Amino acid sequence: RPNAPLVACIARNTSSGQRVLRTTDGSSWANITGSLPSGVTAKALAVDWDRGVPTVFVGSGAGVYASFNSGSTWIKSGPDLPNVNIGQLEINRARRTIAVGTYGRGAWRSILPRPADIDANGLVDGGDLAILLDSWGACTTPLQCGADIDGSGLIDGGDLTLLLDPIQDQLDRHLMSTHMERRQLDHLADHPFLTCGHVMRHAAFMCVAHALWND
Repeated sequence: RPNAPLVACIARNTSSGQRVLRTTDGSSWANITGSLPSGVTAKALAVDWDRGVPTVFVGSGAGVYASFNSGSTWIKSGPDLPNVNIGQLEINRARRTIAVGTYGRGAWRSILPRPADIDANGLVDGGDLAILLDSWGACTTPLQCGADIDGSGLIDGGDLTLLLDPIQDQLDRHLMSTHMERRQLDHLADHPFLTCGHVMRHAAFMCVAHALWND
């Protein structure tokens, strides 16, 4: 783990038993294989350490498995990624992406959830805020506190700031998008013969209706 060299995960290239393990002190290891299906060989490993509960990715002989809860449960990659042998996994922390190297099917890339997306539903929203406030205080179980966004060991104002910043960013972008829609529709009213291609896609019906009512 960055800035914590004694914290690490390893994968064992075997199809049964203990295949994914974690240490927090560099000497003792805990089995976090959890519900990873029997028969799945852990051929590659990557960990998203930037989340309160690190996301563990395992590359197998048939796709990628991910665990958002320290190995308790695993989710298999969807149909976008071929059901193929995975040779390497690589996380770009700055861009929040994970790259997958396959045998014979090229390289693939996917976007990772933001650290502030505590419930990993693809949005930083009120659900994440509720989890953070419910978890407020000391993080008593290392690597188990999803709301400890900054990894300080405390769920406090620093984590709240990191969560509220993307919410504010999403609100600002929504307001800007709404403003641009209004400007485009106002512009359309002044030019009734503009084609729908000049209007935002979800406003296409208004473009058609305007043209019909102005013939």
